[in-house]
Amino acid sequence: MAVQTVIRAGQHGSPPPAEVVLAYSRDKFSVPANVDIIGTMNTADRSLTLLDTALRRRFDFVPLMPDTRGEREPGNPNSAPLADLVVSTDAGVIDVRQLLQLVNERIEALYDRDHCIGHAYFTSLAGVKDGPGRFGLLADIFRNRIVPLLEEYFFEDWRKIRLVLGDNQKQDLAAQFITESDAHEQDLT
Repeated sequence: MAVQTVIRAGQHGSPPPAEVVLAYSRDKFSVPANVDIIGTMNTADRSLTLLDTALRRRFDFVPLMPDTRGEREPGNPNSAPLADLVVSTDAGVIDVRQLLQLVNERIEALYDRDHCIGHAYFTSLAGVKDGPGRFGLLADIFRNRIVPLLEEYFFEDWRKIRLVLGDNQKQDLAAQFITESDAHEQDLT
């Protein structure tokens, strides 16, 4: 959208300091002086490279890494969203915070820090009672969101994806997300 900018100084009920005229409607648009606009963008999305470069020239960027803190801040119930979040299974207890931290350490080692998986993928687990239902949701998160994301990150390099998921360390094939196969294509002619 093309805009023309008109800058005015204003406080205490006077017009806001920045006002733009919208290109098509010619309506005036402004944001009150007491409102901050915060935009988020996934730096891993390279289709936004030109936009990212333009924004970085004009604004401050504060990296927000996945929140894997183990303890909440006193008086702030929204801090450390994965603290004490566990998934109980017949095979043991999965600490979601530690799981995410380990997966992200592997992603950072194999790719880079910008491709770490955010904690928001797992916050929905808190709304489900611990047990089989929560485990099913965790499995769905990996199957439908994490593994496809890793496929994109690593261009379907399944060996790297297996390393990120720790499948190379699991003896039980049923516990692996992705299994290696020595199967060869058969000549069907």
